[in-house]
Amino acid sequence: MEIMVLGRVYATVDKFNDIKYITFHDVQRERVRQIDVKGRTHVGALLHTYNGYEHDEYGIYSGLYGKEEKLVNNVL
Repeated sequence: MEIMVLGRVYATVDKFNDIKYITFHDVQRERVRQIDVKGRTHVGALLHTYNGYEHDEYGIYSGLYGKEEKLVNNVL
C-alpha cells in the first residue's frame, strides 16, 4: 500500500474480477479512506467507508456523499 502513486484512486478486484473496494491515499502514500462496494454489510449498508490507515481507525460510515458517489459510479 505504501508504494501507491499520488493522485490516483485504486480499486481492488476479487477472483471474479468484480471490484471489491476502492482506496484513497494521502501525500505520504498511506491509505486514508476505503470504500467497500462488495462483501458483507457494515453499519447497515453494503456501500460503506472506512477512514484511516488502519481499517476503522477513524470510524466506519454508511452510504456515500457527493463526489464519492460519482466516483464509485465511474469506477464501477
